[in-house]
Amino acid sequence: MASVRLIIDQSNRYALRTTYPTSIYFRVTVVGEAEPEDAPSPPTIVMLIDSSGSMLGSKLEAAKRAAINVIDSLPEGSYVAVYTFSTKVERLGACHVGDAACVESLKQAILKVEAEGSTAMYAALIKAIREFKRVGAGGAEAPMRLFLLTDGQPTDVTEHSRYIEIAKELRMLGIELMIIGLGEDYNESLLALMLEYARGVLEHVTDPEKIPDLMSRYAREASSVVVRGAVLRVTTDPRNKVEVYGRVQRILSNGVVVELGDLVEGEPVRVYGKVVVHPQFVVGEAKVAEVRVEAGGAVLAVGAVTVEFTDNLRLVREGSRPEISNEAMAVAGLISGNLEVAKTTLAYVGDASLKKTIAAAVAAGSAGDTKTLTSIKTKTLSGKLGE
Repeated sequence: MASVRLIIDQSNRYALRTTYPTSIYFRVTVVGEAEPEDAPSPPTIVMLIDSSGSMLGSKLEAAKRAAINVIDSLPEGSYVAVYTFSTKVERLGACHVGDAACVESLKQAILKVEAEGSTAMYAALIKAIREFKRVGAGGAEAPMRLFLLTDGQPTDVTEHSRYIEIAKELRMLGIELMIIGLGEDYNESLLALMLEYARGVLEHVTDPEKIPDLMSRYAREASSVVVRGAVLRVTTDPRNKVEVYGRVQRILSNGVVVELGDLVEGEPVRVYGKVVVHPQFVVGEAKVAEVRVEAGGAVLAVGAVTVEFTDNLRLVREGSRPEISNEAMAVAGLISGNLEVAKTTLAYVGDASLKKTIAAAVAAGSAGDTKTLTSIKTKTLSGKLGE
């Protein structure tokens, strides 16, 4: 079984005894690591490619190259199905990678796709779920990914509640959603809403030529999953309060459970938060929160946020790491949309990948680029910083 590396950094190693609550910020980094004898399971991927009239030209040509690149990126044994959607939804085919004749036939079908008609995105999503169920979604060991590429508004079903139902079912089946929004006309609010209920990310792309490499990267990540459906459980004394800036799955009486999703070998997932500790009157070390990584009912790693309470102000100052508290506040700002907080903390952020994410968000906010901001928020919620 794969192992997990758990790293906990905190803003304060020491805290003063006080009659007031004390806030301890933390950064949790989780990294999946494969054991030599455990090769990652080949993934199951369903691709939905928008082939409506607005995709005519370079956008559709790039999308077709991307679909073929995904197939070529997958290891033998992977299952891949490809659909296009315009006025109607068409299943181009499905193959197990390694079946050369089937794969070649699927590639030829992709190359023949033409742009025309409207955007039946809801119908395409329904068919994708049926495809996953047909190959055993919900219980298989294989990582499951739904790739959705679109440049426009859905024209078949527009009620947001229907898409929320789709997203909830994807989450229940263990399917992660990777959405590429191409250009400036797609509905980022609808897609972001889906990602509040399903695990996944939204990529905002303005240059079609970037699509093939982007989709290939996500396909390679799906092929390197070492832990499926991981969660982070942060618990504390009921008198304390835990806040976590991530995709919270469940609020407990003494903490929270946060979705990490599938862990890719060697790829860090970062979650920030804070523990508000009730007043302490005793000198000495205290565990103020326990942190666990779990998957499939098993505990994969355990750590703790510990603080030593003291009357020594010098120790408190020397043991302080303000970059952690600033990073946590910046992430909270990115998720809530408070870019002023993110901008203010930027100079004090230590993590290079997070600094890159904040700078991109601030620039997008200044330009009124809501699509880029939405994309950054979905990735921040998933713990994917700096991508």
